[in-house]
Amino acid sequence: MEKFGSAAILAGGESLRMGFDKQIINLGREYLVDKLHRELKEIFSQVIVISNRPELYHNRDYFVVSDGYRGHGSLSGIHQGLMVSESEYLFVTACDMPYLNAVLIEKMKHLLLENPSKALVARRGDRIEPFHGFYSRDLLPDIERSFEKGHLKLGRLLTELGVSTLDEAVLRSYDREMKLFTNLNTKKELRDYLGEKGHRVMIEEILIEKNISGNQEPFMDEVVVEKAVEIVINGERTLEIYASEGDHRELVVGFLKNAGLIETLEDILSISSGDSKFEVAIRPGVRGALRESVTSGCLGSGFSTSKSPAVLYTTPHRSDPDQIKEYLEVLRSVSEVFERTGGVHSSLAFLRDGSVVFYDDIGRHNTLDKIVGHALMTGKNLLEGTLVTTGRISSEMIKKAAMNGFRTVISRSAPTGLAVEIAREYAIELIGFARGNRFNRYV
Repeated sequence: MEKFGSAAILAGGESLRMGFDKQIINLGREYLVDKLHRELKEIFSQVIVISNRPELYHNRDYFVVSDGYRGHGSLSGIHQGLMVSESEYLFVTACDMPYLNAVLIEKMKHLLLENPSKALVARRGDRIEPFHGFYSRDLLPDIERSFEKGHLKLGRLLTELGVSTLDEAVLRSYDREMKLFTNLNTKKELRDYLGEKGHRVMIEEILIEKNISGNQEPFMDEVVVEKAVEIVINGERTLEIYASEGDHRELVVGFLKNAGLIETLEDILSISSGDSKFEVAIRPGVRGALRESVTSGCLGSGFSTSKSPAVLYTTPHRSDPDQIKEYLEVLRSVSEVFERTGGVHSSLAFLRDGSVVFYDDIGRHNTLDKIVGHALMTGKNLLEGTLVTTGRISSEMIKKAAMNGFRTVISRSAPTGLAVEIAREYAIELIGFARGNRFNRYV
């Protein structure tokens, strides 16, 4: 049996303070649990996700097991992880803890080789930190005896057993600010973490006058930042796109793709930017694909495309109603900007490889352009993906979805008649007015 080959992500808490299941914390490019899984796979050969909702991972190639003792807290999750672990020791973290320290993990392995123990965890003052720690399979009988006694506090068990601990001085030599033990328990903590990691600033405060029952009061309100993004193609000023602050390169690349100007990144010979102005050189001969027409995108460029769909599906897919509800829950939970301002559209792409791509913007077309740009820049495949959006589905939106291979398009809003015709022609599953348990499927 391997010594240190296994790690577990505990994902079974109630998430009461966050307001939604922390297993679906979205960082804009991926779920936090996916980030942790990816980083742990670089260190451990086996990564186990222990979840009270294993159905959330049906489209991921993860090793997922259910909590063996529901309602028994983290002690139950560790017990289940040790039961299925392929190693003598199991490294344990939680789905709401964004930081890992690979150097400290290696140090902990060496300490356990020198002085074996039933567990090696951190200690901060009188408090034991149970996560970012190692647990031995020898601990299983002790955990089961605790269950029999009704003792469910992990810290109490570890203290009674006198397991090995790392003191705060040692921890700070590896993590001066002690971020390792950060839990994202509330939406504010999530916002603070995203801000710290350099995510885009899309909101500004302005002084307004608020009228309440005839009384006018000064009030500092939050509004969405709007920028004019200028695109110059082959030295010729072409257009401006009005968009939210941030992610402009993805927007430009996605726009070029959706407008039929490029097919791949290789069609872009160079791209430079400064002060929201992008100068793009594209391969000669591809610009003829662009045509100009009046579209319904109130913040778009006025350009559209006549490109054919990426895939001609023969029959529409029929999404499971519970899956549609889950997609909507994720969409509702991820946009902090909409929650604070009500001023953006949001779009999520759920891809076949299990990854998720999210963008919000003042323009609904822009959200899809950003998704397409991100996919092109990172090599992600949109074929047979599901697009979930807040905006109205016009003919241009469904055309963009079709030319990028989306199999299903779901919106909280209405489709247009022409969008329904195009969806039927291309055998794309189109769902509108999707809210909670209710939706319309346009077959």
